[in-house]
Amino acid sequence: MQVNIAFIGCGRMASAHATALNKIEGITLQGAYDIIPERGKAFAEKFSVKKVYRSREELLRDQEVTAIAICDYGHQHAEELLTAMQAGCKRIFCEKPAIRQFIEGASLLQTAKKTGSLVCIGQIRRYFPEQIKMKEIIDSGILGRILFAKVHCCVNTFT
Repeated sequence: MQVNIAFIGCGRMASAHATALNKIEGITLQGAYDIIPERGKAFAEKFSVKKVYRSREELLRDQEVTAIAICDYGHQHAEELLTAMQAGCKRIFCEKPAIRQFIEGASLLQTAKKTGSLVCIGQIRRYFPEQIKMKEIIDSGILGRILFAKVHCCVNTFT
């Protein structure tokens, strides 16, 4: 089965996904849209993407697109998901977070049921050994009560 994926947002996470998707038989990187046109063009050149769109709406109207990857800024995800589902997209991958307010979740769920869209939210790092170990350390209480944490990347292997 051929899957033609278009990206909304062409930054770091889109690049990570495009690198992996380009290795899978039956996947075509059909299109890309970014609010910064130069970034969309550079992404398309780097990953051999067929089309660069001038707008999200143009991307969503393309009948050759069979799946969408939403990789733009987190505060835009709920709106992007709703718009894609309402435009008839049936397969949508979205980076986390899908929502920023609880009420957005109900709206997304209702729209997915109504449109028959399948939505996958990217939570892939949750199961990385580094994250599992970090959660164990936090849950142990050894660090005390954590009020704030900012983690850029966990790449070390804990033993």
